[in-house]
Order: sequence, then C-alpha cells, then structure tokens
Amino acid sequence: MNFKSIYLLTFFFIISFHASSQETKKLRKYTLSNKIADINIGYNYQFPSADLLNRFGNFNSIYIGASLKSRSQWFISVEANYMFGSEIKEINILNNVSNSSGIINDMSGNPGKYSIGMRGYGFYGRFGRLFPISRYNKNSGILAMAGVGYMFHWINFNIPQDNIAQIGPDYQKGYDRLSAGLAYNLFTGYMFHSQNRLLNFYAGVDLTNAYTQSVRGYNFDEMKKDDANRFDQIISMRFGWLIPIYLNTKDENEFEFK
Repeated sequence: MNFKSIYLLTFFFIISFHASSQETKKLRKYTLSNKIADINIGYNYQFPSADLLNRFGNFNSIYIGASLKSRSQWFISVEANYMFGSEIKEINILNNVSNSSGIINDMSGNPGKYSIGMRGYGFYGRFGRLFPISRYNKNSGILAMAGVGYMFHWINFNIPQDNIAQIGPDYQKGYDRLSAGLAYNLFTGYMFHSQNRLLNFYAGVDLTNAYTQSVRGYNFDEMKKDDANRFDQIISMRFGWLIPIYLNTKDENEFEFK
C-alpha cells in the first residue's frame, strides 16, 4: 500500500468519525430531557354535566396559557379560557316579558330581534408530570395534570339594534343567571415536542368540576334570589399548539443534555 492510499484511507476515516460523532451528539440531544417553557394556544369542545347540563348544551372554549417543563419532567402551567355556545336549556326565563306567542316586542311595537347564548371564563393553575414513552425523545410523552381555579358562566343576550327595553342592559342582570365558584380539573393526554422544534402540540381529555353559586341579587322571572349551591361539571376534548422556548444554555445543549 503506497503513501497516497494510506493518506486517502486516513482522510476518509477522520471524516467518517467526525460525522458519526456529530450524529451521536445530535441524537443525544433528544434522548435526554430539556427544560422548556411553552406558550399554549388551544381549543376545547366541551360537554356539560351535572347541574350545568340543565342550563346549557355542548359548547366551545378557546384558551391561552404558559407552561414550564423541568428537566426532571415536572410540569406547571397557568391558563385563561373563554367559553361560548348557542344552546340554552332554560328557555322559560323570558316568559314574563314575552307575549302568548313567545315574542318580545321592541320599543316600536314590532317583534324584537335578539339571540341568547352561553358565555363563560375560567382561570386555572396546573401541576403535573410528563412520562416519556420513547427513548429517542424525552420531551414528548403522556402528560398528566391536576389544577385549581375559578370559573364564571352566564346566559348572554345579544340585541343587535339595542331596542328591546325589557332585556336591555339595565335588566339583563335579572335574567342572565351569572354564576361563579371554585373549580378543579384533571387532564390526561399526549404532549409532543418535535426534534426539529417545528411541530409541537398536546391533546387529551380534561375533566373540570366547579362548585358555583348565583352572584345576582334577584332573578326577575322567578321573583326571588337564587341561593342554591351548584355542582357544575365539564368534560372537554382538548387540543393545543405549543410555542416552545428551550431554556438550556448553549453549553448544556452542546455538551450535557442531562
């Protein structure tokens, strides 16, 4: 074997070793867990149960939040959501301001145009853990969380021309059934952080229980104050996009990845 052949073999060996070393380092990057902060934006399709089922049909919510996953896979998050729907079960709340045909006249004596729907807010803090299911991506896996927070919900009135005095802004509080109270929830689903960091999401099932009461002084249609304690339950099909921010330092990303 001449000197030229030895030189070429040595050259190709060095190149191959370097490529293999870089690939191993790249793979190691994903076989160990990262500290990640996520911005969460998502959607829930929600099924009411318990007392809430007597008031509303299925509804939707959108939410925004922020979360932090530690390198030891513990997970904390905060979230705010807005709930909305169109199906109201308590259809008799306006009987005392409508005529025998169920019509509410506007200030001109004509049938008034209005619609009613479900609205609500929820604010939660959550704590949980990520359980990786692949040795090649420790930043993805089964996510289990529990949380506590506060929930509001009410019957919303939409009057496009603002010309129905009986359910105008001064009177809606007597019909809207605004209720609020403490809530807790449980979530189980799958969280995915892609290795190229471009596709990041989570999806799963969420159960929320809330202990609410009316916060209005008087219900006009019932001619009394609502003092009842409510147990409101929501089962949600949950999907969210994640915008990750990897918090490891440059040195950790290149050398440690613990």
